[in-house]
Amino acid sequence: MFDRQTGTFTEQLNAAATFRSASVVKLLLALDFLWDRSPGGIPDADRARLDSMLRSSQDSAANHYWSTYGGPAIVDRMITRLGLVDTAPPPAGYEGYWGYTAISARDTVKIYRHILQTAPADVRDFIMQRLRQSTRCASDSFDQHFGIAAAFSQPWAVKQGWSRFSAQGTCGPGSSTPAPVRGPAPSPPQGPRAST
Repeated sequence: MFDRQTGTFTEQLNAAATFRSASVVKLLLALDFLWDRSPGGIPDADRARLDSMLRSSQDSAANHYWSTYGGPAIVDRMITRLGLVDTAPPPAGYEGYWGYTAISARDTVKIYRHILQTAPADVRDFIMQRLRQSTRCASDSFDQHFGIAAAFSQPWAVKQGWSRFSAQGTCGPGSSTPAPVRGPAPSPPQGPRAST
């Protein structure tokens, strides 16, 4: 837990432990694409993809950026640019699975601190506006307003990641449609994969 007002950590527990990023890696995909671009000058198709990827966690948009801009090389670039210490691309044999990118709590804090404090203002505003407009139902019908979004009243801005959920992932009250499995299972691989 990082307090931006005091510039200090208020709580740290297993801060370096890594876990599968699932859709949280979409923040790195967006930052990489926008690194040398102003959001005001991007093509309409990219604006639409980034909108749906950040607001509704659309996997096909992530697949586009992953396969078009280098897959694991995106993660390597962002590790260097942001000084991430625990983040790693998907392991050998799973290079096409962006959701297998490893991340830690302390690197997640670094990513958000970059977005909020050091990214160009137009990039910060572009990303944060979309995270503030997070849709209740993700594009895969998973209810993505869990965790922070469920515990606190708005305003908040979130980018959620989930993986291997079952019927708990239904979207909306009274829904009986199970959400698709998000992210590949260790064996055999399945789930979000970039088209190569």
